[in-house]
Amino acid sequence: MLTPESPAYHPPLPGDQYCYAMATLSFREVEKIEWLSNSERHYTDATGEEDLGNIDAVDVDGDWIVVEGDCGRVRVRGSLPYFELDN
Repeated sequence: MLTPESPAYHPPLPGDQYCYAMATLSFREVEKIEWLSNSERHYTDATGEEDLGNIDAVDVDGDWIVVEGDCGRVRVRGSLPYFELDN
């Protein structure tokens, strides 16, 4: 979800309450991955593709990046993540 402060913000599409955007969160130079919890829930998006759900939080915990969302909770150690909005 994008807020009006984002340069990529646009008014919500018909039927949407908020401005949504697809994005990619990549981890490069990963040293270690630890799943803290894992969800078996899977969703199907409007195109019929598998969708693992939302990312609700990305936090730094010492040397770890902790990502939490519909897919579960995972810790990643390595370089900082790279976030890019898809076109």
